[in-house]
Amino acid sequence: MTQSIANAKTGMQNFLTSQSMGQKVFYQPYYSVWNLASLADATTGLIKAQDVTFFQVPQGQVGQGFNRPLTAAETSLPSGATGTMPGGIEFIAQALGVDIFSTIPLPIKNHLAENSALFQKRLSHEWTCGATRYWPAGEFGVQSQSVASTVAATTIEYGVNGRVPLTPLPDGGEIYFPAKQIIQFFIKITEDFFCTANGLIGNGAQGDNPPLTECKVAVVMMGWQFEAITT
Repeated sequence: MTQSIANAKTGMQNFLTSQSMGQKVFYQPYYSVWNLASLADATTGLIKAQDVTFFQVPQGQVGQGFNRPLTAAETSLPSGATGTMPGGIEFIAQALGVDIFSTIPLPIKNHLAENSALFQKRLSHEWTCGATRYWPAGEFGVQSQSVASTVAATTIEYGVNGRVPLTPLPDGGEIYFPAKQIIQFFIKITEDFFCTANGLIGNGAQGDNPPLTECKVAVVMMGWQFEAITT
């Protein structure tokens, strides 16, 4: 969305105010990725209905379905920030969504969109955001708006979820994350499913319909990060 001159000038003033307070200001995503394939039965690929919690594992630690330390490709949380905002960093989320990665087969995308819901939790407060299908984030990944094939009766799927942007949060409805406070979202998967290429029961790693090794889903926010200047 194109910004007006007045809004741009107001933004510059806010930036200078924050800078004078000893803060660096960035507009960026804040995200946490889970590899759901790690939850699947090794033979059938069955993933049972359950809660999957995001923003719990920082960079440099193993978790959230990955058998290696997470990197900046999987989470915004820096080393040491386990389930909390790091010290000296604040974040204001102006948009929110669930990113079902474009590499996930279509049957699983549909299942997760229609049979899961998003929640945010902070201490005793729990915000029921609602069904995942109402928090889509299909603007990420490699996109193609057209495709052609010379092979008859061939269906080609785009390598994207769609072209739907994150859901903007209205003025006054932003989500605020002060430094050192809890940051936690979870997706409640409400129906079992098979984590395979066709969404049907798998037949082991050596079969013709093996369980997937990767099935990545992320909770993503876009907004302003305020970072204390330390140097």
